[in-house]
Amino acid sequence: MKATLSLTWRLTLLFVIAASTVLIGLGMVIAAAVEQHFQEQDMEVLAGKMTLTRHTLELLTTVDDLPHVTLMLDNALVSHHGLELLVLTPQRELLYATAKAPTSRRNW
Repeated sequence: MKATLSLTWRLTLLFVIAASTVLIGLGMVIAAAVEQHFQEQDMEVLAGKMTLTRHTLELLTTVDDLPHVTLMLDNALVSHHGLELLVLTPQRELLYATAKAPTSRRNW
């Protein structure tokens, strides 16, 4: 004698499979959207920090102001924890680096 599942069990199983597939797909779509949203926010924050750094460097008017770059950038970036910033001269010489920035020349 062959044991078959009742119609109720088969419909329940079909519903579970369909609902699970939809929910997993929806979860993947939401996870991708959230990841993209956070990447966009990170890019906005980085663009703002780049603008702040660029503005601070534009305040330098003469070569005599170069020794003050470190103090000016430290003051401008005082509350930006986790930011790694490396400022190089056009000759690729180190002008400013935050504490965790890669200062090895091979990383530039």
